[in-house]
Amino acid sequence: MSPEVVPLAQTAAWLIVLLGLVGIVAPVLPGPALIWLGALLWAWADGFSRIGFGMLGLLGALALAATAADVMLSTWGARRGGASWRSMAVSGVASFIGLLVFSLPGAAIGAVGGLMLAEMHRLGGPDKFREAWRASGGMMMGWMLSVVAQLMIGLTMIALFAWRVLGG
Repeated sequence: MSPEVVPLAQTAAWLIVLLGLVGIVAPVLPGPALIWLGALLWAWADGFSRIGFGMLGLLGALALAATAADVMLSTWGARRGGASWRSMAVSGVASFIGLLVFSLPGAAIGAVGGLMLAEMHRLGGPDKFREAWRASGGMMMGWMLSVVAQLMIGLTMIALFAWRVLGG
């Protein structure tokens, strides 16, 4: 890589890492994957001198752990609230449609609304609102726990990245 391009690539890497931090709380951005991608870009621009394959492997494992925590805790919360697997699938589809139509708020509204409607249908109608609300609340509780877990892992990833880049 030419010496003129290295600072630009390194700046872009930091921006991608910070975008990954935003992605942890914004469900449409793959936060941990973006943090890893930023680290990979920095490593490539720097000739893998400060961030080597071992550190990239560690950051990759942490990104996978954060992604697994997201899926497992959201699913656990919905199931704990009483949601069926079918309702959770409807929720995923509704979230995607909400994202396409209304952007980020639509994704959240679609996920919760889709789960509630599917649960009310499964349970026997609008008079089952309370049970459907419990399932949606469980999903939201699981999602909030997953954000906390991802945030802790993401901050650890960023700390490791900064440590290696800034002098570790």
